[in-house]
Amino acid sequence: MNTNKVTLLFTTYHNLISYLLLYLFGHNYSHVSVSLESGTDYYYSFNKKGFRKEYPKRHKQRRKNKSFSIQFTVSQEKYDILKHKIESCEKKGKNLKYSSFGVFLCLFHISHHFENSYFCSRFVAESLQEMGFDLKKDPSLYLPDQIIDEMIAHNCLEVVQRNPL
Repeated sequence: MNTNKVTLLFTTYHNLISYLLLYLFGHNYSHVSVSLESGTDYYYSFNKKGFRKEYPKRHKQRRKNKSFSIQFTVSQEKYDILKHKIESCEKKGKNLKYSSFGVFLCLFHISHHFENSYFCSRFVAESLQEMGFDLKKDPSLYLPDQIIDEMIAHNCLEVVQRNPL
């Protein structure tokens, strides 16, 4: 049985939503992205420009020094599900939008589903759910820190790094 590595990268941006999460709600991270390759320079996620292939090491100056990554192994089947989701998002491109309103609803624990509209942690949580992870709540209700807690609960983490950037 073939297995593959998936990496989740948690970082913090310098923007209003980040400051709300960090200072008002006491979170450690305001952004999460996913990579299909271990040791890669790029990750996939949603930011204010929509679905993006992100290169965190190139834009380190836009983030605080604090970052966190977790890596886990998935079966070929789960890996293919994630890969297909990412490829599907890449094809949809500009039709996919970032949802600040979705973050607002998430902060108030209001489940929602807007077509072609995501925020980073909803995208990652939905991806995990589609890969077969049994999440405790709807993907639209996850913020980055809560994904860390969920992955710890699944006891599947192999590599955990503080400040990998």
